[in-house]
Formats: sequence, C-alpha cells, structure tokens
Amino acid sequence: MTDRHHQLDDLERELREGLAARPAPEGFAETVLARVASRETRRQSRPALFLHWRGALAAVLIAAVLITAALWQRRREQRIAGERARAQVILALRITNSTLDAILQQKLQHPTKEAQP
Repeated sequence: MTDRHHQLDDLERELREGLAARPAPEGFAETVLARVASRETRRQSRPALFLHWRGALAAVLIAAVLITAALWQRRREQRIAGERARAQVILALRITNSTLDAILQQKLQHPTKEAQP
C-alpha cells in the first residue's frame, strides 16, 4: 500500500510541476502575433484559390458525366445494332428453311429419274 501511496505522491508532484505557472519566453507575444498575421494573410488568399479549384472540379465532373453518357449511348447503339443483326439472321434462316422445305416438297411430289451409270 505504501508503494502505491508513493506512486500517487510522485504523480501528484509531477502534475504540480508540469502545471506550474511559468513566465513566457522573451518575444513570445511577438511570435504569436506574427503567426496570427501570417495565417490571416493565407486565409485571405484561399478563397480565390478555392474558387479556381472548385471551377476545375466542376469542369472535371461535367466532363466525366458527358463521357459516361457518350459511352452509354454508344453501347446502347451497339446493342440495338446487334439485335437488328440477330433479327436479320433469324429471318434469313427462316426464309432458307422455308425455301428448302418447298424444294423438298417438290422433289417428293415430282421425283425425277436420275441417270444411271
């Protein structure tokens, strides 16, 4: 228990020393005021810079939206062209099938004698 008591006393002593009032170093006030003035100068120049970045960001976003829309439209047109081509192939196959069926029916109804060797 005494060991714990000594630890608490040491901690309390360290806290008192760390939190004790000390005089500010020479030139402290001038340094702080110079930093405040420097930050004010930088803060005043930021809005113009921010406006440029905001405009550039807006331009990039608009360009991205336009490019995405153009790519989407191109893909849509390709899909439609593919569907048309597919429909044309299916129609051609149906016509071919119908024609071959008609030829087969003619052959079955009017068989021709083939020349025998």
